[in-house]
Amino acid sequence: MMCIDQFSLLDDEKHNVDYVDTALDIIHSEYLYDITIERLAVRLGLDHSYFSSLFRKKIGLSPKEYLLNYRMNIAASLMIDHGNSVSVA
Repeated sequence: MMCIDQFSLLDDEKHNVDYVDTALDIIHSEYLYDITIERLAVRLGLDHSYFSSLFRKKIGLSPKEYLLNYRMNIAASLMIDHGNSVSVA
């Protein structure tokens, strides 16, 4: 039998996942813009360190690492789609 505190913890975990899902939605729709982790945390109403901790716990990367990887994957995909390559100047 679960006590009230256990239900509260489950609700907190679901709410924390919602923060990360919302952050992912923002990153995916606004990756072309100047997104800082600090501003992202503020938009979610969270402390920067707490947000980073939640994000890393769910995704396995820091928000900054995830954003960089996401941008790199988009760039690679665009290059493949258009037959471009990276050249060294």
